Amino acid sequence: MTGKKLTGPSNHQQEKPVPMFSRLIQQTSVLALPWWQRVLLVAPVCLLLWLGVLWALGGD
Repeated sequence: MTGKKLTGPSNHQQEKPVPMFSRLIQQTSVLALPWWQRVLLVAPVCLLLWLGVLWALGGD
């Protein structure tokens, strides 16, 4: 035995897993991403806004 007391779980085991997407947003500025990643992040938002406007106008 090494003389080290194990009173509880290590710090590594206490950390909650963070989803990759959340980690990407927290650690990286959107402007620092490559163009194709910026497009992938912005395109769904634009699509939802566009669909919302069409729905609000009655779908004409």
